[in-house]
Amino acid sequence: TLKTWNAANGKMIANIRFKTDSVKVWQGIPGGRSVLILVKGVARIVDIITGIQNKLEMNRSINQDHFEYQIDNNGRYIAGLTGYVQSNEDEMKNRYEKVIIWDVHTGKQLYQKNELATHEDCNVFSPDGKRIILIHADSTVSISDALTGRLFYSLKGFENLVRKAGYSANNEKIF
Repeated sequence: TLKTWNAANGKMIANIRFKTDSVKVWQGIPGGRSVLILVKGVARIVDIITGIQNKLEMNRSINQDHFEYQIDNNGRYIAGLTGYVQSNEDEMKNRYEKVIIWDVHTGKQLYQKNELATHEDCNVFSPDGKRIILIHADSTVSISDALTGRLFYSLKGFENLVRKAGYSANNEKIF
């Protein structure tokens, strides 16, 4: 069950029932009307007032314990990491095989990259939602168009594994 309350007065707005107990709610979508959930390996965008759902297009179900995502600040796109591979030797070698970008409003997959991303904090949208940073397992950091996946440039030469990256609020710097 997904219940929604008005934050100002505490009154219940909606009570949306699912046919399973296996519902994982993650994050509200900017704009305040939808949430990203996972139901039995299928990611969905759910309107928290009407209960209308859009499934995210994907080729196979998602492992609920290893689906990491990022939603852009405008609530237009979701970047998801799938295909988790765990290293028995070294936790630092754990990685995700794919980066998939979806349109929030339609659930349609915009593109997929077969990247080897290092960990859950490795995909970051720019504040305007037009670019995305991807941190790769080889310590390369790439900056791509969020809508098409076209590579703008790569940052190389890091001595250690890059753990996190981000944008300044005005989109002018990457750190």
